[in-house]
Formats: sequence, structure tokens, C-alpha cells
Amino acid sequence: SQFLANKTQTQEEFFHAFNALHQAEKQIVVTSDKYPQQLERMEERLVSRFQMGLVADMQAPELETRVAIIRKKALAEGIEIADEVVLLVATTIRSNVRELEGTMIRLVAKASLLGKVIDLEFARAELSLTTTRVSDMGPDDILRVVSHHFKLRSGDLQSKDRHKSLAYARHVAMYLCLEHLQLSLPELGRIFGGRDHTTVMSGIRKVKALIESDPETRAHIDALKKKI
Repeated sequence: SQFLANKTQTQEEFFHAFNALHQAEKQIVVTSDKYPQQLERMEERLVSRFQMGLVADMQAPELETRVAIIRKKALAEGIEIADEVVLLVATTIRSNVRELEGTMIRLVAKASLLGKVIDLEFARAELSLTTTRVSDMGPDDILRVVSHHFKLRSGDLQSKDRHKSLAYARHVAMYLCLEHLQLSLPELGRIFGGRDHTTVMSGIRKVKALIESDPETRAHIDALKKKI
């Protein structure tokens, strides 16, 4: 829905289409990268309609969900895959369902073409070629880099301390972990001292807003990305 912003005529047509579908008791699903109330240059009558139904925040699937998705895909394809391979794929591919399914399709297709079994060795070799990770760093590495950059003690970013300067560094670390490791919000919450996923989401949004408006934050992010 963010693509409707600032397109007056398109919004007008969408408004009438929405009403027609709603009156016909059809189900309407609208996706956006922002909550309805955060959509800029969007007509109020459309925003109010977006808020009529269930507003759900969709995030990358957690590890347990990724494992279930892979097993379901393997079952649908009639293929037996060892639990260790399933876990390897689930821990390597963290971004979204499409990439998980795409990875499984590639593994199955290549194994079939080469006449090989999808064992741990085969999966490791293929995933090393197809993984979309930006770097080999894990969350502990990013926390260490951010702590050093902001001259903080080890463990400060995972503490309960809410001092303004510490919270800022923590939010930056959350943002970098999301960008570079593609972790889900609940996973990030566990990494940062057992925080709720809504707290993590709020911190990341603050950093994203500052990147747009604050040169100092952009400089911090640029400097940190060179170290990751």
C-alpha cells in the first residue's frame, strides 16, 4: 500500500474498488512496509479502511517455523531429508519463506541431476554457494564491534540499562544484526537480553528514521558496516 502514496488518481480508483469488494463481502489483503497510520500522503479515508480489519506485523520466520516449512516442502516433494540437513538449511537461510523453498528446490534439483543423496556434506557444499549472508560474522561479533565503536563494556548492549547513550548503541546493534544476519525479531530479542520483539522493532525503526535525518547516525552506520 505504500506505493499508493502521493498517487491521487490511483488512490481514488483503489478506494472505489475497495468499497465494491467490501460490499460484496470479499476478503481483502493489503500489504505494506509500514503501519496504516504511518503511511504518508495517503488519504485519511483509505487509512481508516486499512485499519478496519486485522493489522498484523509479519516478520521473518523463527527457527522452529523454518524447520517446519522445510519438512513440509520435503514431504510435498516425496523426499526424505535427515534432521541434521533440515537444521542446517533452517539455520543458514533466515530471510523468508520464498528463499527457504527456493533453496530446497535447488538442493533437490541438483541432487537429482547428479544422482546424489541430500546428505550433510552435499547440503553444506551447496549452501556455501547459495547463501545470501552478507558476512560470516555472527551476532556476538556484531555486538563486539558495536561495543568497541561506542567505547562500551562487554555485555552492556545486552544489559537492562536504559541510559540514552547506551540505548542508542543498542538500537544500532539491533539494526545491524537485522540487516546483516536477517534474524527474526524474537531471535534478536533473545540476543539483546531477553527483550520483547516489539521493543526490538521500535529500536530498529528509530535507527532507520535517524539514518534518513541524522548525518551523525549515518556516519556511525557507515563506519560500523566497514568493520563487519
